Amino acid sequence: MKRTTTYKLRYTATIVVLVGVVILFLSLVGWSVPALIGACVMLLIPGRVQGHYYRDLFNGRRALEAGDIDASIFHTEQFLAAVRERPGLKSLIWLGGVIYTADPEAMALNNLGAAHMEAGRLGVAESTFNDALRLDPLYPIPLTNLAVLGEVAGDRAEAERYLREAEDRGYTGGSLDRVIQQSGALLAKVEGGRPKTV
Repeated sequence: MKRTTTYKLRYTATIVVLVGVVILFLSLVGWSVPALIGACVMLLIPGRVQGHYYRDLFNGRRALEAGDIDASIFHTEQFLAAVRERPGLKSLIWLGGVIYTADPEAMALNNLGAAHMEAGRLGVAESTFNDALRLDPLYPIPLTNLAVLGEVAGDRAEAERYLREAEDRGYTGGSLDRVIQQSGALLAKVEGGRPKTV
């Protein structure tokens, strides 16, 4: 089984278990308003912790989605500096949904490469995508971006090779992958827009 498939199954199982725990909790204590609020707070705490420490990662992604390349690069580089200075922050990735990579530094490098690609700095983008792959060789998203660069360069064979490699690592470009990417963009908008508090 591909790692991406394993991550997708884990993520789905985690959601199912959390829903089950909440239903069990509410069944035991009753479906009162205070119990509902308590259940919501329990579910939100992990995301708030991750949102606090990954604020620049989310802001960088949000800025990229909004087309603000300079802000995207700034926030992503801030996150990269923080995670390199404090490598323990990488473990907070498990407080959210992990689908394609468990390395937030690789994720940030991919986002940084995407920002450079949008800015037309294709050589820098290619180098940055390759840096992401050096950190996590099984991460399929930088490969899809390298496929775009291959297509832009007019090298259809290279683009197709990168896409096959991404598919071998679990990225199909299908409906679930599109939903995951859209939910990541939405999470970035939500988390990036919150004030810096836990």
